[in-house]
Amino acid sequence: MILDLADFTFLQQMKLVNPRSAWIMINFLQDSFPMRLREIHIINTPFFFDALFACFSPFLKEKFRKRIKVHGKSLSSLFSCVEPKYIPQDWGGMGPSYNNKAIKQTFIEYRGVIMILDLADFTFLQQMKLVNPRSAWIMINFLQDSFPMRLREIHIINTPFFFDALFACFSPFLKEKFRKRIKVHGKSLSSLFSCVEPKYIPQDWGGMGPSYNNKAMFTAIVQYEDKIREWRNYGITT
Repeated sequence: MILDLADFTFLQQMKLVNPRSAWIMINFLQDSFPMRLREIHIINTPFFFDALFACFSPFLKEKFRKRIKVHGKSLSSLFSCVEPKYIPQDWGGMGPSYNNKAIKQTFIEYRGVIMILDLADFTFLQQMKLVNPRSAWIMINFLQDSFPMRLREIHIINTPFFFDALFACFSPFLKEKFRKRIKVHGKSLSSLFSCVEPKYIPQDWGGMGPSYNNKAMFTAIVQYEDKIREWRNYGITT
């Protein structure tokens, strides 16, 4: 994983790296992320990041701490860790360009976004990791306290049969304002349409919006298919 803080506004940077938010994010990544993270490379960090990371470092699991590389403004040190062919062109590499328009549109920071979390394509193992009590609690804290933009609504669809019971256990402990933003639809997409106008919902879920397209990731997967097959034996670097 390469985490680039360059396009984050100062407000977003402060939200990401203040002690509480940073601690929630670290716990989410080291204990709850639904795939193995071989390495995390953090680039274009603000001037105070090294000092903050030094405070947290002794409390991280040793195995996880060794996977985190802080490069500051130096992309040359990133190239010493990751082959250029796996680094997007945006950072001087040879890989497909990475484009996240949303993070560059600062008005989204205060207007907010609507998130649709579809669990249909998660394997049973990934679902269990996402919704077991510890992982779910870390993820919820991450979303309500540390997410670097405003979440207006979170719609969760195609949930496993036990999700409602698990959510009912956590619901009383959530902040009221955040709890009201979470809508669990189970397998019912019709209830999703009652909350979000069809023109804003991707065609993949029966809406009128543009089809959800993760073309850059798909292109990279096809391009490096042989390498990914190799990664399956020992995890991945994303």
